[in-house]
Amino acid sequence: MMNKKTISHLTEKDNSSLHWIKSLIDEYPGGEYSLKLLSKRAGINRVKLTYGFKFLFGATLHYYIIQKRMEKAQSLLHTTDIPVKAIAAACGYKTTQHFITAFKKHTGQRPGLYRKNN
Repeated sequence: MMNKKTISHLTEKDNSSLHWIKSLIDEYPGGEYSLKLLSKRAGINRVKLTYGFKFLFGATLHYYIIQKRMEKAQSLLHTTDIPVKAIAAACGYKTTQHFITAFKKHTGQRPGLYRKNN
């Protein structure tokens, strides 16, 4: 396994790949992301992706994706009347129930209540 000392020696290409992945998630938080897919598309191995992302951005890749999805969901709930089911799909959740559970864990409220209170 790589440690911080090894990770601090990311190449310029690794650094560029990690920033590209972050930008992709920022722009399309509802995308279907896996370590295998992202590492292949960015040309970086999974270990460098996992540890390098946390090293550069201070959050695990998984946490960052969830955070961006929740930001998008909160924005859509606050600014639109789009049904929760459609918001769940737009944010990358395969089922509405999984989205509701994740949203409540993140915000402390179910999406419908969040919309009503905000």
